[in-house]
Amino acid sequence: MSEQRPNVPHPIRESMGTACIRGIAGLMGLSLALNAAGGVLWPRFDATVWMLDLRMLPASMAPAVGLVGGALLIAWAVRPASGFWMRCTVTLACAAMLGIAIANGFEYYRLLLGRSLHSGPWLAWSVVVAAALLLIISSLAISGHQRSRPRHGIACIAGGVAAGAFLLAQMTLFGTTDYRRPADAILVFGARVYADGTPSLAAADRVRTGVELFHAGLAKSLILSGGPGDGDVHEAEGMAAYAETLGVPRDAMVLDYNGLNTEASLRNARQSVGNRERVLVVSHFYHMARIKLCAERTGLHAYTVPARQQRTLARTPYYMAREAAALVVYYFRRPLWIRGVETGR
Repeated sequence: MSEQRPNVPHPIRESMGTACIRGIAGLMGLSLALNAAGGVLWPRFDATVWMLDLRMLPASMAPAVGLVGGALLIAWAVRPASGFWMRCTVTLACAAMLGIAIANGFEYYRLLLGRSLHSGPWLAWSVVVAAALLLIISSLAISGHQRSRPRHGIACIAGGVAAGAFLLAQMTLFGTTDYRRPADAILVFGARVYADGTPSLAAADRVRTGVELFHAGLAKSLILSGGPGDGDVHEAEGMAAYAETLGVPRDAMVLDYNGLNTEASLRNARQSVGNRERVLVVSHFYHMARIKLCAERTGLHAYTVPARQQRTLARTPYYMAREAAALVVYYFRRPLWIRGVETGR
């Protein structure tokens, strides 16, 4: 008579939803940990504000919150079948971060409704972060009652998709928010100028918005920054000629002929304004997140104003995809010229 083996149930496979939530948790944890660590190691690297604005906390506490919270999220994303106390700790950390996200959201809507912001989307990024944290807390509660085999592949794919969504959200939510206010100068980023000196639709949109800010009395100086045009007319010259037709006197303009990229335009603008560091920056919405990131690392207090478009650019999807890649590159590449700016070289 053969020996009868006990009937041992096979472990249940993790649900697709839980695996996706772990991927989101891993992305959020990685972002928080990288930002907090970068802020400790290198001046002006910190970009934690892109996920959670921790400036309400004491300066000595914020990096620790980012590092610990990020590490706990990563730990749960990698090992979801953790013990009771670990799950409790991650849940408490998520609850604390949820409180910060809610406070960030209240502050945004207070500024928007109080007209401290000229305009902005009704969906705040903080609301998206709060919703993600609520999903993580719910998943942690469910995972405490069942054991399952994790689907790490699905979690990785979900994390990648969430990373792309995060970049697009920064362009469409932060990028479309208008932070105009009195400043020392208005910096208009260049765009294509045709061989006959006519500005392209993108360049005209940007110049027209900059001129609107100038006529509103928000700054007395208009910096037009760009590179070579299609022909003999430089982008800065073509933009200046157009601004002149809109009523801006030439002596109120500063032409930057070396604005070959975002970093160069901001570096040159900082040299133009000297010790005055409040600058309104004008470009298209998809460019704003990268501008803000670079401005913080140059020491400029930049307030972004999206260009008011006459009509949507036909290549907007391409520009957004390109900006998503550029934003990642700019984030991880610490500009070597920061030290030169800080030491005055």
